[in-house]
Amino acid sequence: MTAEFTLGAEEELHLIDLATSKLSAWAPQLLSRIAPRNYAAEIQRTTVETSTEAVGSLAGLREELIRLRRGIVDVSPRNPSASRRWAPLPCRRSRTSS
Repeated sequence: MTAEFTLGAEEELHLIDLATSKLSAWAPQLLSRIAPRNYAAEIQRTTVETSTEAVGSLAGLREELIRLRRGIVDVSPRNPSASRRWAPLPCRRSRTSS
């Protein structure tokens, strides 16, 4: 009997105002517009956490990450007086050696 391996990922996305390139505290509003199954709030109102479904391949993981990122973009508000759009960007965690 062989074991079936699966993988998944969690990703924290910073919400960026594309007009100003600054962090945007829109996480609560975005989360209220999207199904909560794969999305969660973080402590910072400028960050949304995504959690993929378990998948059996790296290609499947890539598809899940794209799907979840697209889900946030799709519910992002547009300012009717401008083409302002908010965009999710993956957070980068720095590693320090001790």
